[in-house]
Amino acid sequence: MIIHSVSFSRGIPFFSHPKLVVDANDGKGSCYLHSVSSELISLLNTRLHHFSVATTEDFAKLQALLHDVPSDVHHAVELAVFNAFPENWNFFSPAKNLPRPVSFVYRKATSIRSFFVLSTDSADFSKSVLANELVCHNMEKKNLAADVSDAVALETLQDAIREVQFHFPFTLRIGADFSGASFSIEQLYELVQKYHLLYIQDPFPTANTKDYQELFQLLGGDCFIVSSSQELSGTLFNSVLLPAQPISAFSKQVATLKEQELNILVPGQPGIAALLVALEVPLLLIDPKAKETKYLVREFEKLHALILEQK
Repeated sequence: MIIHSVSFSRGIPFFSHPKLVVDANDGKGSCYLHSVSSELISLLNTRLHHFSVATTEDFAKLQALLHDVPSDVHHAVELAVFNAFPENWNFFSPAKNLPRPVSFVYRKATSIRSFFVLSTDSADFSKSVLANELVCHNMEKKNLAADVSDAVALETLQDAIREVQFHFPFTLRIGADFSGASFSIEQLYELVQKYHLLYIQDPFPTANTKDYQELFQLLGGDCFIVSSSQELSGTLFNSVLLPAQPISAFSKQVATLKEQELNILVPGQPGIAALLVALEVPLLLIDPKAKETKYLVREFEKLHALILEQK
């Protein structure tokens, strides 16, 4: 694929979002970008006009070309280039599956601060997102104080799930981010059993490898034990929170984590849908209340329709 030009579209309020657009010989690709100066667009056109991209190694060359470009613009250019490829979900290998959404639904000020909802037995991305959004909406209606206890928060979340569960043919489960909280192995195990937690993020400080190992032995086959740290050994957890990076490095890191048989969870952002499907990333972290999430969900829905047409 040969790049012809780079442009910026401000979009139409309430109808379309601002985005960076790459026009190439094989088609157009875009990625959400809040703003970019006309001077920077001119620089991108100077550097990228007639640049050819066909392999992962070419994305590494593209990264080098953009080394002094602001990171948000750099990332948007790479994703827009990737999105310009026809059938880009097959770029690395034939891929058909969309990731499962892990949705943030509630935040409080003390102890366990972030709570999530997810399903592992849903085969429908859109219905999973809808179910998670309804739970999030229910939690907002509960109007909990910011300093409620963990037990009250978890019990309220269970109620919020029960209120929507009968609408869907799959099971909704709870997740929690324990960063900054202080729990013993016994307390964590009790929470998992009592509230059927499926997702446990950063349960201990990274230096506490002994507790990580014991927790993994107890729950590694039943829960996503998630680490957001690069300091821990992959034998202490079964899932990794991996922020998106330049495509060349990101694809290699995903391949390495898969070789270690680790689940991969990537924070969602507009423009990344096809890349995640192409790399067969299994879990997607999203915030239903974020404005950008609706753009990302639309991308996945359009992509799913294209994949179904190909079958």
